[in-house]
Amino acid sequence: MKPGIYEKLSSAEYHSSSALSRSGVTTLCRRSPLHFWAAHQDPHRKPVEETPALRLGSAVHAYVLEPEVWESDYAVAPRCDRRTKEGKATWASFVEESEGKTVLKREEGAQVVAIGEAVLKHDLARSLVRGGASEVSVFWEDEETGILCRCRPDHLPPSGPVVDLKTTLDASSAFEKSAYNFGYHHQAAWYLYGCRAAGIDCRDFIFVAVEKTYPYAVAIYRASNSLIALGREEVRYAIKYYARCLESGKWPGYMDEGGTGIRSLGPPSWALPRAGDH
Repeated sequence: MKPGIYEKLSSAEYHSSSALSRSGVTTLCRRSPLHFWAAHQDPHRKPVEETPALRLGSAVHAYVLEPEVWESDYAVAPRCDRRTKEGKATWASFVEESEGKTVLKREEGAQVVAIGEAVLKHDLARSLVRGGASEVSVFWEDEETGILCRCRPDHLPPSGPVVDLKTTLDASSAFEKSAYNFGYHHQAAWYLYGCRAAGIDCRDFIFVAVEKTYPYAVAIYRASNSLIALGREEVRYAIKYYARCLESGKWPGYMDEGGTGIRSLGPPSWALPRAGDH
């Protein structure tokens, strides 16, 4: 794939690219090059199994950001008693009509609609995900290393912030901790870098967080300058590490910064004596 902006690239085509992605950056930062190789380059790697959380998140994204995809690619199982003649006929008709689609259980479909409607009924959230383009694929070359990179922002308004829709268990201040744990600071820095490299006018990164359970509360977060700066620093480290691995053909596991292969193991911070304890 050449550097550029692709508005009609399917999700399958995007994910088939070997260009470095945000998930790869997070793997390089949080785990090791060996884990990156195993997940992305091992010719014998097994397909990634879709977890219930990923399945729900994908469906909510389609409902909110790509309603036409929700209509064409998803099907919600009907309520019917398959032990009866009428129920069997209803189910057979559904199976035929939903061939090739992602089939959701009735309760899953109801959850997706409830979550999606919570976002669309939130005035600010709705304004952030309407207008502009959703699921645009962006490819660019890193200026320093020449590495081909990619990102696929959830939504790009005509001008303004990059918008990312997140389903979460808790959209309150606890979201800050989960955002760091999941590497969302990498995502903010990576997407802003990619969009700017591709000539897209974007100044901020906004998370629209919506809870997965009733009452499906919504919270809006702007990635702070310090969060983006941390993400940018770790992204640069990952790109350079990735470039060295490509050049050498070596994908090491856990190493220390000194290169001896021996890591220092100390006590956790909470186990250290505190001033005034003695």
